[in-house]
Amino acid sequence: MAAPALIELRSVRNAPQDVWVVVGGERMHRLTRVAAAELGVYEGDRWTAALARRVDAYARAEALRRAALRLLGQRDHSTTSLRERLSRLGATTRDIQALLADLTRAGWLDDARTLASRTAALRDRGWSKARIASALEAEGFGEAAVARFLGAAAVNDRDSIREAIRSSRKGTPAAIARRLAAAGFDSDEIWAAMEAAGMANEGIES
Repeated sequence: MAAPALIELRSVRNAPQDVWVVVGGERMHRLTRVAAAELGVYEGDRWTAALARRVDAYARAEALRRAALRLLGQRDHSTTSLRERLSRLGATTRDIQALLADLTRAGWLDDARTLASRTAALRDRGWSKARIASALEAEGFGEAAVARFLGAAAVNDRDSIREAIRSSRKGTPAAIARRLAAAGFDSDEIWAAMEAAGMANEGIES
């Protein structure tokens, strides 16, 4: 049986903190110098099967972390949403769970904070409470957690409708009513709010 090949560490151009791990003339992995030392990857040592497994596991974990941080950099995600997206990359359940726990400890992943920020964003769109709840549940937040948060945040359709009517600057009453209906508000609530506002109600069905 041939002896394991020797390891060569080559500097990465324009990235002095990184090295290529080269074995038998083939680039195997790109690592930081710190990671290489922590993993026991040294110039001239043998590239054993055990070392290859250790470095492969580290490289998979780092690739998964980069993918997760890229997703979180685009927008906040619930734990469930991020887990589902990472699972599509073919990562193991064990690797994903370990990463999610690490991201939570580091503050990158926070369901309470994300629930609050996503609710605020959806309210800014002028959506009804029911439509907001449906969207949040689709993003991976539990039904009970959503209901508790919306109740504590005093999300109220009547107030939302009145505010939408007060802030409307364009369109007929009928057009305003259609926009509110499209946002998920109840037609009876819309009717009552527009009557209270003293607006004509042509095109609005009670």
